[in-house]
Amino acid sequence: MKYVKAYQGVGDCIYQRPILKLLAEKEDVVFFETPLPFFFSDIPNVKFVKPFCPWRTQRKEMERTDIIWSPKPDVKETDTIEPHYGSDNLPKSSILSIFENQYGVKLPFKFDMDVPDFSSHGLDKILDLSKIDKPIALIRPPTIRNEWKVTSRSPKTEYINWCAYYLKLFGYYTITLADCDGTNEMLFGPPQSACAIVTGK
Repeated sequence: MKYVKAYQGVGDCIYQRPILKLLAEKEDVVFFETPLPFFFSDIPNVKFVKPFCPWRTQRKEMERTDIIWSPKPDVKETDTIEPHYGSDNLPKSSILSIFENQYGVKLPFKFDMDVPDFSSHGLDKILDLSKIDKPIALIRPPTIRNEWKVTSRSPKTEYINWCAYYLKLFGYYTITLADCDGTNEMLFGPPQSACAIVTGK
């Protein structure tokens, strides 16, 4: 049994998925503390622990999820994993390599950086997916958040719009997703996609 105090950001969830898959194969059960359990709900042997979370979008997801939360397990400190990357280890490694060492697993040469099927997570309630006869590309636009106001973290909007333009040329239906309310989070510029859902629906 392992207890993981996971990173809470959406991008970090995607990085942690292949790592958690390997850990869950090794352990009878993994208690995974995350505000975004739907990112990992398709992985066997994983139970979810509700964390303290200061982030607005993640809190909204915690409130609406129908996943059953497990109580925090009584585990030894040696069975607790609290992943961390930053200026102390990132210059000499990569996020995935750091997670491998901290989780005690080794990724194969080829592995999937995937996400679960989101069709049952509300997108089908906003859009009639049956009318979209193209592959869908989800686009996360550059935004500025008052929770951590670091504009240098985001690419320029025109770069993302350039990618959206070429995705359209290659036959994709593009959907821009964000959780902007005009105060806590705002778009850097207008998205260039077939559909924009940017108010946190």
